[in-house]
Amino acid sequence: MDSIIREKNNEAFLKEGEERGYRPYIDSLKAQKNQRTPGFYQGSIQKRVADDDGTRYFLNIDMFDMGAVSIRASNHWSARAWVQFHVESEHGKVADVEISFENFADTEAFFDDIWTKMEFGHYEKD
Repeated sequence: MDSIIREKNNEAFLKEGEERGYRPYIDSLKAQKNQRTPGFYQGSIQKRVADDDGTRYFLNIDMFDMGAVSIRASNHWSARAWVQFHVESEHGKVADVEISFENFADTEAFFDDIWTKMEFGHYEKD
């Protein structure tokens, strides 16, 4: 499944995302920001990551059609995964972390590992 994005197989990517609990959305700021390159921003998906205490964070993946900016990349998609973590010890402070998306399992494990090791707070407690 590593090549879902690169092969421009948006349908398979969205299907796997839905199976893993992601929901599609359009980030209006990204869409507006990319008006100069129509078709570049293809949308986003988001997953609420929670435990018994509440919502840890929201994992977002933004999808881009590289063919909109380069003829050489006409058959390639790119995706960027990002999370805004909440620093529990510093009221109102956040840490933004962003990586290139390769696959769902590695991306989810990466952000879970960071949340655990850095002892970030919950976005929202139940």
